[in-house]
Amino acid sequence: MKKRLLIILTAVLLIFMLFSCGKTSTETDTQRATDTKTDIQSETNTETDTQTTDTNVSEDKENNNVITDSIANMTIVSKEHSYYTTLNEMEYKGEDFPNERGTYIKLIKTAEEFKTCFECENVEKTVLENNYILALKIHEDITLYSYKMIGCHNLEYKDGEYQISLDYYRQVVGDNEKDRIYPEIAEEISVVKFFVLPKTEVEAFDNVQNVKINKNLIDNTFSSRSYAKHYGCSDAPKSSTAWLITEENRTNLIESFNLHKNIEKGDLLVYFPFEMRGDISLVKAEMNGSMLNVVFENYTHVENEYVAKNDARYFLIDNFQAYQNVPDDYEVSITINVIYIPCITIYE
Repeated sequence: MKKRLLIILTAVLLIFMLFSCGKTSTETDTQRATDTKTDIQSETNTETDTQTTDTNVSEDKENNNVITDSIANMTIVSKEHSYYTTLNEMEYKGEDFPNERGTYIKLIKTAEEFKTCFECENVEKTVLENNYILALKIHEDITLYSYKMIGCHNLEYKDGEYQISLDYYRQVVGDNEKDRIYPEIAEEISVVKFFVLPKTEVEAFDNVQNVKINKNLIDNTFSSRSYAKHYGCSDAPKSSTAWLITEENRTNLIESFNLHKNIEKGDLLVYFPFEMRGDISLVKAEMNGSMLNVVFENYTHVENEYVAKNDARYFLIDNFQAYQNVPDDYEVSITINVIYIPCITIYE
């Protein structure tokens, strides 16, 4: 009897030990999984903190500026667009484009055509499954004054000819350098640009075709703007803002933020509390009642050498047109529309 009781007690003890081990193992595994998840989240958050923007922006890091928290007076949005993806590192080797001045297009539809046009053996096959490669040649006399292309869109056959839209803007190239245009100075250019064109966009065509380029200049109402030269300041604002330069505040602003002295009464000075990625273009600056609305487009895919080399946080609008309509108690609203166009390389 005693022996049977001992066997029963031993069995119960073994079962209890096994249950305890299993529970401990499960808890340990759960804790490890939690710790691992926490580590991954920590790494993700760290990466996000250094590369993403205000919560109003798409989480696509390629589209964003370096900002982590909501900023007073500022709204950052990822703007939808229909620009074609740009192909870089491409050099056209074909000889079928005319030498005469004009604008021309060619569709590259197969891998065999690709090899002929670029003297390259391999191209990622997936690119040509649902897309064409569009080659656009521009051979014209153009007034060169820091014009930068944003992108191309809307290729169509209309009124008996091919047409394509091209958006561009005038890039600010320095601090306190007013934007002047000299239309009498033109230079001949001959370039070929390449884009990924969805097959649904246009019916396929053979050979080189003439194309009409519908050019759209962004920010064409603001002919005088620059970055304001500044020399660093520990007391710079933490939020975005804008100041209308008056006789009363001019000296104080220059001294407080260590600005170059050639800002004048009637200028509008816009401040960003962070460095922009890529380049910006002023789209609108106007008064709406007591609200000063300033709108920029941010082209994160376009390089601005001045911005890359300098801490360009003060944007200066010379002789603000709405100067007389600004009340003493004006408020500021700054909007940045982020536009990112993928620029890819398609060689295998």
